[in-house]
Amino acid sequence: MSKPASRWRRSTVTFGPLGRVVWTIILVIPILFAIFVNMMFLVAAAIWSFTLPLALRDVWKKVPNPDYEPPIVLLPDPPTLKDGESLHDRRPPGRW
Repeated sequence: MSKPASRWRRSTVTFGPLGRVVWTIILVIPILFAIFVNMMFLVAAAIWSFTLPLALRDVWKKVPNPDYEPPIVLLPDPPTLKDGESLHDRRPPGRW
């Protein structure tokens, strides 16, 4: 069973929620600047749009939850044989 991961947790290699949102805005600003301010930067915005998904993937990387403890599942005890009983003498389950 794998540990659940979250994009909203801080770790040593990722930002917390506020840092992730701020870096997303910082990474999108050059494209908005190129489109709305000066059309000369449109080529740079096209190049930046290819690197933007790679940067956003690293910013929004999932972090394992260190506080997670897997739930303890208690299974019922297996049926025991009575004295002098063998498995051959038992009735098979109803679904067989």
